[in-house]
Amino acid sequence: MKLDYALATIAEDIRPSENQKVFACLAEYVFAHKKDIKHLTYSSIAQVIGTQRPEMLLQVAQYLSGERVKLLEMKFELIIDDNIIPLDDETVYHAEITGSLIHPDTGYPVKDYDRYIYPYFIPSREIENG
Repeated sequence: MKLDYALATIAEDIRPSENQKVFACLAEYVFAHKKDIKHLTYSSIAQVIGTQRPEMLLQVAQYLSGERVKLLEMKFELIIDDNIIPLDDETVYHAEITGSLIHPDTGYPVKDYDRYIYPYFIPSREIENG
């Protein structure tokens, strides 16, 4: 996907126009830094788009990782104390379905696992190919 196409799609989908600027800001950032972005958190996105409004932050992240533009891909990590463990989609899906997460390193269930799973984003394959 090319930046021009992403911006045109954003302009078509997002109203009012001041909101388009917020969505476009993150799209432009992702294209400009696609080789460097390895771990884009919600806090990082908030800084890039200049908002502390949770609903706007979620809308932007959801839209840019959705099928219309697919600039971002959501990933997950398990953070317990100072240990950060990447989780694959299958592990997170299984935890949501069963209500139980098995710690990838220890093999033991993680009590209240949802308190320790954090999302982050990376550039999608579509942007890498664009």
